[in-house]
Amino acid sequence: MEDYREFVRSYVNIYDPRLREFAEKKISEKEFWPPPLIQLSPTYKEAETLAELAEKGLIHPETARIFGLRLKDHRLWQHQVEGITLAQKGQDFVVTSGTGSGKTLCFLVPIVDAVVRNVGIRGPIAFLVYPTNALVNSQLAALQDLAQAYKEKFGPLFPSPSPATPARPRSPKERKSAPIRLTSSSRTT
Repeated sequence: MEDYREFVRSYVNIYDPRLREFAEKKISEKEFWPPPLIQLSPTYKEAETLAELAEKGLIHPETARIFGLRLKDHRLWQHQVEGITLAQKGQDFVVTSGTGSGKTLCFLVPIVDAVVRNVGIRGPIAFLVYPTNALVNSQLAALQDLAQAYKEKFGPLFPSPSPATPARPRSPKERKSAPIRLTSSSRTT
């Protein structure tokens, strides 16, 4: 705890002696942080694998292969299967689940499936808009395995370089060749 206290002190640079004394007292009394909280989250309900969804015809076998390279035989959560099912039916849906619960798969599997089923379609078929460039880049980094698996058979899935911070303008051919675009609402260019 003392290390953390020193870390906090390293950011506090108060010139007024009375305010500095007050802040130091609060730091010493541990007023700036709550007591530790440890919680266990219940697991989500398991459902089918991607291969099983392909066997049922819900997704294309190639979609299962592309995502399966990263997920292997991992079972999806029930909310993921429900989201994928609704998307495949063209229905709107909202997924509200915790951090790391796989919300992205709920919409990305149907998008990639549409791309796989419509190989050669010109121009983008999906725009993924995130609130910040940092989130775009973190999502893109997380999707590199997926993009590589797709590229091996079909070509680029996302434009390159990172769409949030392009290093150079993309040619018209590059802009039309990638079926999925990632961008942010904060992008100004």
